[in-house]
Amino acid sequence: ASATELENWKGENGKKVSLAEAVAAADCGKIYLMLGVNELGWKGTNIFRGHAENLIRRLKADHPDAELVIQSLLPVSTDQRILAYNQVWRELAEENGCAYVDVAEALTGEDGCLPEELSFDGVHLNRAGCRLWLDYLRTHSVAGEAPGESASAQTESEEASPAPAPTESERP
Repeated sequence: ASATELENWKGENGKKVSLAEAVAAADCGKIYLMLGVNELGWKGTNIFRGHAENLIRRLKADHPDAELVIQSLLPVSTDQRILAYNQVWRELAEENGCAYVDVAEALTGEDGCLPEELSFDGVHLNRAGCRLWLDYLRTHSVAGEAPGESASAQTESEEASPAPAPTESERP
């Protein structure tokens, strides 16, 4: 099953809901989307593309005024499917009038993979990885405010402090 369909997110009533349902219930002006690593085991890209298209349609229907920003998959391996899925995301972004941000260019090591110092398990970003990701989004922002830039922006001391480490429940 796709991460978009699994009921892994808690809704307002505490009941688990799908990602699409969780986002539908939120008030969103801009939606940043990064999905696909969990789907790398699927055969071919057609199934992935179908799920991704359905999710984009749903997000745009639920939030017609929101800006949808699609992010590339993280380079968790040199698996060619990552490149193929990123190409699918690029195409879907263009076809659906969405922004595409290639965050992988900031998070790829010399070997083509996510560097060890940016991850605690080779898949999920650690504090340093999250900092690079956020810095990339801030410097490669699409129209409107970049992440973290708002009237309630962090103070300089908060900005300089590293992101919190993931809790046990956030780790796979």
